[in-house]
Amino acid sequence: MRTFLVTLALFAAAAGCQRGSASVPEKYRADIENICHAEARSGALAPDQDPNRRAIVVATWLPGHIQTAEGRQFLGSLQKLNGAGKGDALRGEAARVGLSGCPLADTWK
Repeated sequence: MRTFLVTLALFAAAAGCQRGSASVPEKYRADIENICHAEARSGALAPDQDPNRRAIVVATWLPGHIQTAEGRQFLGSLQKLNGAGKGDALRGEAARVGLSGCPLADTWK
């Protein structure tokens, strides 16, 4: 019986974690996903792209692909941080909205 209760508690905890990311508005989650994948989606990683222009390509692409005020606010908050701090903040937000990875955060580490 004890094993059953422990198993039940673990399932309940896992369901609670999943509900936390499910309560995030889909448009905001899409904004964070666009930020995380901005290098690839913007074309900044294309073989013919000058690596020295990648940041400019991403910065030009992002504003037109953020749909919510919350997404714009989060993106603005990243500007106040340094590279590693940006990566940590973005990685944390990506996890909070239910994304399993965030390539841009990895670039900033």
